[in-house]
Amino acid sequence: MTEPPLEAALRDAIEDRAGPVLRAAGYEESGSTWRRCNPGGDWAVVDLETTSSDGIARCVVALAIVPGPWLDFMGEWLGRPPHQVNESLGLYRERLSPSGSPSGSPSGSPAGADGAWQAGDPAAAEEVAQEVADRLTYDGLPLVDRLLDRDAFLATLRAGDLGMIRPENFRGLFPFAEAVLLSEDGPSDRLEELLELARVRAAPGREDSAARYAAWIRARARAAGRHQGLGW
Repeated sequence: MTEPPLEAALRDAIEDRAGPVLRAAGYEESGSTWRRCNPGGDWAVVDLETTSSDGIARCVVALAIVPGPWLDFMGEWLGRPPHQVNESLGLYRERLSPSGSPSGSPSGSPAGADGAWQAGDPAAAEEVAQEVADRLTYDGLPLVDRLLDRDAFLATLRAGDLGMIRPENFRGLFPFAEAVLLSEDGPSDRLEELLELARVRAAPGREDSAARYAAWIRARARAAGRHQGLGW
C-alpha cells in the first residue's frame, strides 16, 4: 500500500528534525525505532510511529527501557530470545505527548485521542516534527538516559514508577521485576522476600506460571552466585 503523502511528509520531517537529536545521543535507527545499549546490556528504545487517517497524519512517540536481565526473562516468557529489542519488551514504558510545554520548547499541538501529535497539512507536519525533536531533547532523552543507570532504574521501580505500567493494575509485577533484576547479584534474602511477595500478589489463575518463573529466577541467581564465587 502506498504511504499517504501527508504521512510521508510527517515521517520525513521527523527524520530531518528528530533524527539528528537521536544520533547525537548515540541511538541507532532501524525503521521508526531507535535503540541505544549501555555497556551493562540495558537498552533504551525510542519509537517514532507515524500513521494517518481521514486526512490527518499522526505521530506517537513511545519510550522504553529494557534492562538486560528483563530481556533475558522476556526470552524465557516468549520461549525464545527476541529477534529485536522493541518498545513492547520494555519494563519501563512511557509516551511523550503534545500535552504540556517543557521548558524551552514550543507549546504542544492538539493531541489526538491516543495522545498522538496531529498534522493536517505539510506546514503543520514541519511544526510537529520540531515539537517532537524538542520534547525528546528536553524530556524524553534525559528520562531514558537517567533510567539506563541501573541504580536509578531500581530506585524508580521501587517507587512504583514504570511509566504507563501502574502498580495498582499490576501488583505482582513490581516485586517480580525487581527480583529479575536482582537475580544477577546471586541468591539473597531480599530476592526471596520479593519472590514471596510476587507469589502472594499473583493474579488468580497465574500461580503455576508464577512458580515456574520464580524457579527460573532462582536458577539464574544460583548461576550468578557460582560465577561470582569463582571470580568470573
